[in-house]
Formats: sequence, structure tokens, C-alpha cells
Amino acid sequence: MVKINLLPLKIRKTKGMIKLYTYLLIGGSAGTLVLVLLVLGLMVQTHRIEAKLKRIASAEELFSERVQELRKIIGQEQQAQKSRVLLEKLMIRHTIWISILDELANVVRDDMWLTRLQSQRKADAGLELAMEGRAYNKITVADFLTALERSALFSDIGLGSLTEVKDQEQSQVQFKLTLNAVGVNFQAGEKL
Repeated sequence: MVKINLLPLKIRKTKGMIKLYTYLLIGGSAGTLVLVLLVLGLMVQTHRIEAKLKRIASAEELFSERVQELRKIIGQEQQAQKSRVLLEKLMIRHTIWISILDELANVVRDDMWLTRLQSQRKADAGLELAMEGRAYNKITVADFLTALERSALFSDIGLGSLTEVKDQEQSQVQFKLTLNAVGVNFQAGEKL
């Protein structure tokens, strides 16, 4: 079967052009539709990325606040640690004085009393004690010195003076002595 086109050439060309324009219009519309869909897809993707960025920014802000809180806590912890160290030093010094006074209370005789106790840090960072007191007789002072020498807490005991004094109706012995506290050391700059 043979097809014969009886339309004149001018109309056939026009019809062909109309067909071509129709195809171009449909193709252009399809291309435009594809571009519109791509733009919409990119807009959706951009919106998602912006939402993620907002979440990241809010998380970063929260994280920044948490970091600042953590830094405050770390600073407080460091201050607490410094306070603990200072408190431990003070407790050690406190227990040293308690030990010294307890030991003195153990070695002081019943018929004597101490009138003065003075401490001074030595050049080697030890502790030197100077004492003054009174007793009813020299034997009591000798017993006191012997008890101090036997004590593990004191060393280098030296009698500075031993004098008899008359107080109202009774005579007494006044004494001065120095001694070192054993095992007591202070760092440079520390106070007693």
C-alpha cells in the first residue's frame, strides 16, 4: 500500500513546521518542568541543610554554655583542691601543736608549772621552743629535763638558767630552757 500526500507543498511545509514547533514547545515545556523540579528539589535540600545548620548552631550554643559551666566547675574544683591542700597543711600544723602540748602535759611534774612557751623557726626549717617555768625545788626541774630527754618528740634540750627566788613565804626555783621539736619542718615562707 502506497500513501500519497495530496496536500500542496506549502501546506505540507507549514504542517511540518507546526509539528516541529509543537515538538519544540513540548520539549521546552518538559525541560522547563525538569528545571522547575530541580530548583524545587534544590530548595527542599537547601531548606533541610538550613534546618540542620540551625540545629548545629543551637547545639553549638548549648555546647558552648556547657563548656563554660564545665570551666566554672573545673575552676571551683581547682580552688577546692587548693583549699584541701591548705587545710591539710593546717591540720598537720595543728596536730603538731597538739602533739607538742600533749607531750609537754605528760612530762610536766605536779609540783611545777610553765609560765611561758615561745616558738621560733630555726634556719634549718625546724622548730625551736623556749620555755620558762617555776618549780618548788631543783629535783623537780631535773626530773622534768630527764623526761624531756626521754621523749621522742624533743631533742637538743638546753637549760638556760636555774635561779632560786623567794615568793612570799616559800622559795621556788625559776628555770629557762630551750629545746627542738623533732620531725617538725616548715617550707620556706610558711608561718608557724
